[in-house]
Amino acid sequence: MVGLISGVRKNSLAADAGIKAGEKLCSVDGVQVKDIIELSFYTSDYEVDLEIEATDGTRRQVHIEKYPDEDLGLEFDSAVFDRVATCYNNCVFCFVDQMIPGMRPGLYVRDDDYRLSFLYGNFITLTNMKDEDFERIIRTHLTPLYVSVHATDPQVRCQMMHNRFAGQLMERLQLLFDAGIQVHTQIVCCPGYNDGDILAKSFNDLYA
Repeated sequence: MVGLISGVRKNSLAADAGIKAGEKLCSVDGVQVKDIIELSFYTSDYEVDLEIEATDGTRRQVHIEKYPDEDLGLEFDSAVFDRVATCYNNCVFCFVDQMIPGMRPGLYVRDDDYRLSFLYGNFITLTNMKDEDFERIIRTHLTPLYVSVHATDPQVRCQMMHNRFAGQLMERLQLLFDAGIQVHTQIVCCPGYNDGDILAKSFNDLYA
């Protein structure tokens, strides 16, 4: 679990420390960080020790002195260093499944990662998450998040997403609400599935 450094800003702390694009960030103060969110947390101190892997595979320790809110100047090829959490639903309207062939590879990734929701506003379903994911969101107050609702009726949501666990939406939203997490929601309205009375119910449930 390493972060591939895609760029180092000129005159930054990282540049002054000799870190170069193409190298990898292996750890911060001995901790393997999973994403740029954790990186920001672990580097918010006056001194940090980075383990850097050079392009030839050798590793070195880099000590940097800084102000707590001072940015290192590192840019990465991805915001997450482990892997992007992907979607295992099979929604009747899936935009990725409808993507035409021959586009850039990133457009075919069915991401459902709460970290990308927090960082970039990507919509997630809350169905591809573990208890520890919810715990981290609440503990570190990752807000706001963006959630695809589609229907608050459990049976209808399970039917639309072809996932028998999709009906737990309202309980999971309430967990986030109770922790002070702000949630922006969207509904992809599909005639015959979640329009009419079901749409009215979804609106009223969310409004409440």
